[in-house]
Amino acid sequence: MGANRVFFSQEAVDRWLAEERVALEGETLTLAPAGPAFRLTSAVRFTAEVAGGGDVNALVGKAKTLESITELAGEHAPGSVVLGDDAYEVIDGFLAQLVEQDRSDDALGALRQLSAEG
Repeated sequence: MGANRVFFSQEAVDRWLAEERVALEGETLTLAPAGPAFRLTSAVRFTAEVAGGGDVNALVGKAKTLESITELAGEHAPGSVVLGDDAYEVIDGFLAQLVEQDRSDDALGALRQLSAEG
């Protein structure tokens, strides 16, 4: 995946699905109606280091895929990641990358509208 990704929390995706503001087919989330599409990869956003050792891994504020956490020998459970002696509070969700054919200014506008509405 490239550097242009956005994090969607699981809670937000669930709400958008319930409100029929997005459609989900496999690993592709499409903004309704027929808006830009995003490829989703399971991920977490690190919000705090909670073991008291400080954020020696410099992860707070960043999003990482579950695959990359496994590569770092980390352990994920809903809402948390343990990496060596450090424990982190995380938000579960997805890293979303715009599907190639949808690379346009409309995608940014659609994301802003989706975020503003809920």
